[in-house]
Amino acid sequence: MSSRTALPTLHGEHVTIRPPAPGEIDDLAVAMATDPETSPWWSKDPETIRRWFADSAYQVLVVEEAGSAAGVVAFEEVTDPDYHAAGMDISLLSCCVGRGLGTEALRLLGVWLIDERGHHRLTIDPALANTRAVHTYEKVGFLPIGVARQYERGPDGAWHDNLLMDVLADEFVR
Repeated sequence: MSSRTALPTLHGEHVTIRPPAPGEIDDLAVAMATDPETSPWWSKDPETIRRWFADSAYQVLVVEEAGSAAGVVAFEEVTDPDYHAAGMDISLLSCCVGRGLGTEALRLLGVWLIDERGHHRLTIDPALANTRAVHTYEKVGFLPIGVARQYERGPDGAWHDNLLMDVLADEFVR
């Protein structure tokens, strides 16, 4: 895994992804833990979300729409030249789903990871049951690799399957 990378601010037509302001991650962790769109997939415990965001390999950017935080997009990198790739994740609050904002945020981050960071492959691993997320990832070119059984513990305490997906740089839909 990599050390911390200077986080970019990237502007799209409807969203900006940017480094979090002081205290903003704490506020987003609380919002995500209580939001009906995010809590089934992340956690109902803000401390768990904060812990994930504080992981040294996990780099979190705020997805902003019209000056307000709409959610987060994150990445982690493998910088070994023989495995140079990046994993991505995204979560938008209920107020911001179904309008193409997630697709735009993923495109902004994906293009940056490919063009600026030099990655040839991106991965993402949504919960298998999260069909909305899977559809969003397919819009930017991610393809299913396979199902990882009992991949992560859900907020309900049970182990859940996830769909492993990837996209190569030349397949990424810009």
